[in-house]
Amino acid sequence: MGPFYNSDNGGEVIHGGNNYPLRGWKGSLWEGGVRGVGFVHSPLLQDTGRTSHQLMHISDWFPTLVEGVAAGSLDGMKLDGYNQWSMIRSGQVGWGTGQGYGQGHNQG
Repeated sequence: MGPFYNSDNGGEVIHGGNNYPLRGWKGSLWEGGVRGVGFVHSPLLQDTGRTSHQLMHISDWFPTLVEGVAAGSLDGMKLDGYNQWSMIRSGQVGWGTGQGYGQGHNQG
């Protein structure tokens, strides 16, 4: 693969953090508390130079890296995350379209 980066969600307002223009703070369910940004660079990407607005949860990284990138198997494991490699690699719609935070995101 190549490098991938993922930010931490939300700043602590009581310690000088500022999440503007997003509403909320770390630990809240507003965008300022749960939204983060990420970056992926890889020769494995089919659709490059784009911005995705799909939802991805931190628990999705493990199955995405094992199944999607390394072509491993997680059969029989109960995981909270989904393999999101198709969404990252080619921009296919991921699990998160039309769902609220945390809804429908538990396979076990």
